[in-house]
Amino acid sequence: MTPTLFGRWQMRLFLLPTVGLLVSLPFALGLFSPKSFSYLVLLIYMGICGIISDVVTQQIQKLRWDSDWPGLLQLAGALVEGVILALLLKVNQLPGINTNSLPMQWLLLQYAIASLMMFFAAHSILKVLFPHSRYRGGQWL
Repeated sequence: MTPTLFGRWQMRLFLLPTVGLLVSLPFALGLFSPKSFSYLVLLIYMGICGIISDVVTQQIQKLRWDSDWPGLLQLAGALVEGVILALLLKVNQLPGINTNSLPMQWLLLQYAIASLMMFFAAHSILKVLFPHSRYRGGQWL
């Protein structure tokens, strides 16, 4: 099943406040890293960057002969999103995130773990919870 653009958005908007928040809360509460609200703000930027990149991904996907988008390319897309967010963090262009008081490696670690956990959840748990979505391009609604 190749998700439609709306299906990708539904999955992303479901995973960010569930899996993404579960991964980010220990960081935000200071259990693994310096305590900061910036980890939760980064989730919002992950969503914005992801929604924009889904539009680009959908257009690139149409160029493939089978119009498919395998998991390895999804991970590569997450890597590209991470690089874009890291560059924006480097030049302090993301309001609400102060990289002067919070080392960037913690934000990138949180991004990497959240992205991987959302990827694994999308390819395992969501397939069980929403079995009929695969027949509708990943859409639940």
